[in-house]
Amino acid sequence: IQKAILSEARKLLPKNPPRNADEIAVVESVYWADTLNEKQRVLEERLNQAQEPLRLTLRLWLSFRWLWRLLAWWLRRKEYEFVSRSVADVIGYLQTDAEKLVHQRMEQALDRLVGDVGVVGRKAPLTIVSHSLGTVISSDFVYDQTKKRRAAGKAGFHEKAQLENFFTVGSPLALFSIKYGGPDAFKNPISVESSQGRWINIRDA
Repeated sequence: IQKAILSEARKLLPKNPPRNADEIAVVESVYWADTLNEKQRVLEERLNQAQEPLRLTLRLWLSFRWLWRLLAWWLRRKEYEFVSRSVADVIGYLQTDAEKLVHQRMEQALDRLVGDVGVVGRKAPLTIVSHSLGTVISSDFVYDQTKKRRAAGKAGFHEKAQLENFFTVGSPLALFSIKYGGPDAFKNPISVESSQGRWINIRDA
């Protein structure tokens, strides 16, 4: 991201090009998946153990090698891994303690980012780039922070940062409307705080 921004900035500012990416963009990443890894590992182990008796029984009864290979391949398919890793991420995140922990990481990363940028006299312009469940986490985080600040009579979603742009890629955010009663009840999205900013959603139909 920094390399791409630097390349574009040099094209836009040929007379006074920035020397390095840190002059124009500071990047901080948030990794949240490991907060759910241990519970998923336990689930995968139990699912694997549940299949073992069936595998052993088939080995005893099947004498035709080609048939055993076909059935063994079928049994080794990783549908349960998809469920435990992908769907379980969503289910795990919806658990209150996990959501709080993930949001804490977002808050810590944002504090580090604002500290690195060091804008004086105004809020630091923030662009969030997120993917898949990360788009839901980012949206929830901004929504919750904004709600807390409004309750305290404060504007914006953060004391020292302003949400300039929001990029979502491969987002399942619309599916979460079901949790609140369907798309008709899903009427309070977050919004960027800059008149020049934008929310761009990139999706594959």
